Amino acid sequence: MNQNQLMSQSLKQIWLSQLLSIIGTACSVVVLIAAAAMVAVALSGGYGAAAGLLGLTGVLGLAVLVLSILALVFYFMGLSKGSKVHPSFKNAIIMAIVSYVLNIISGYVSGVFSNLLSIIGVAAGFLAVNYVCTAASEMLQGVGDQITADRGHNVRKLYMVCAIVNIVCLLLTMLPFIGAAVVGSVLLIVGAIAELVGLFMYMSFLKAGSNSLSAAAV
Repeated sequence: MNQNQLMSQSLKQIWLSQLLSIIGTACSVVVLIAAAAMVAVALSGGYGAAAGLLGLTGVLGLAVLVLSILALVFYFMGLSKGSKVHPSFKNAIIMAIVSYVLNIISGYVSGVFSNLLSIIGVAAGFLAVNYVCTAASEMLQGVGDQITADRGHNVRKLYMVCAIVNIVCLLLTMLPFIGAAVVGSVLLIVGAIAELVGLFMYMSFLKAGSNSLSAAAV
């Protein structure tokens, strides 16, 4: 198997991991809605319906866990396969691990320390995507697909903007001013929208890059 084919498979696995993450997030939203509905129904005396909603939240909660694990597995499988082709993927693996670990730890601590860990986690997450996009774009340039390569550079720039916005929001929440918190909340909403757009652009790039490299490998 040549390098283009290996990179194609790597990008496809990373794309799949992102897709599973999106489905898992959608299931999480449904779980929250079902849980709220369960409480409302139980308070109104509909215990049978509440029991049914409880079962639904349990099933969906399990689905979220399974999807999260699968997304993580495919993500690191893709990064590992890519590291056999391009050294930047080794850096992406390190940054991805740092991001995941710090995000988990930040959920168990509070205050300024939690925000600092989150800031480092956001930066590491951006660097992981940056390394993937940069390496994939270089491979695509190597096979003459400059158009898709440029899409990778655009994704990298958008993710950098999202990371900066998220970091600014976290810094603002550390300031003891109500105005800073309000501005941070507004920026957080803007950043979330930009991040959602960036995610779909990232997935589109991964899919197009995978197809292009697969065709070049024939």
